[in-house]
Amino acid sequence: MFPGQRITYCLSPFPGFRTRWEGEITEVIELERFIDEQRKGPFAYWRHKHLFYEKAIGTEVRDHLNYALPLGMIGSAFQPFVQRKMTEMFTYRNEKLKEIFS
Repeated sequence: MFPGQRITYCLSPFPGFRTRWEGEITEVIELERFIDEQRKGPFAYWRHKHLFYEKAIGTEVRDHLNYALPLGMIGSAFQPFVQRKMTEMFTYRNEKLKEIFS
């Protein structure tokens, strides 16, 4: 992972709809944090900071996420759906981290 690295995903937030998402790693501080930002995709804005904290046993992972939905007021009507999907996504990720690193 390095600043400037581009990563492309194909997402299907709900059945019958697929979209491409291109992110860029904008900052990497080894063993401390990295930041990814959307360059092309479904959000008007996306910045995700991944933070790592050394603990007595293991590492704690925290996320700081800033995003904006597209289409102004129309897009804001989808906020409850997006929030639910984000919760599912991070819950799944955290479960996988525990499974892999336990």
